[in-house]
Amino acid sequence: MKKIIWILLVLIVLGGGYYFFKSKTDSTSYNNVEQNDLSTTNTASTTNSDITLAIKNYTITEIGSRSSSDSCWTVIEGKVYDLTSWIGKHPGGDKAILSICGKDGTEAFDGKHGMDPKAKAVLPKFYLGDLVN
Repeated sequence: MKKIIWILLVLIVLGGGYYFFKSKTDSTSYNNVEQNDLSTTNTASTTNSDITLAIKNYTITEIGSRSSSDSCWTVIEGKVYDLTSWIGKHPGGDKAILSICGKDGTEAFDGKHGMDPKAKAVLPKFYLGDLVN
């Protein structure tokens, strides 16, 4: 009898844990963005045993030429991001992303997301390089 009680207790704990983690990832938010859905374009590269990052620099003129749904680049806090593949996946809708294509979107991003760690965690997946004057 004690063995059955222990088995039931273990099943309840495992089921509760599964439900908890499943419900966390089912909501429409940045939590349910799969790695395959995100752009993997990045200019970072590594060489042999020492890690060297080759960061590309972009001007605001270059960013300005990428201002459509076909090619949407933006600047957030001095970093350049290609958000083209994120337009249709953004939880807040495509208009939010399209409004910052081709320009510095720092103010709009911070105004909407502030210090939201989930939103900030998505950005590195779209990183292209840094903005230069």
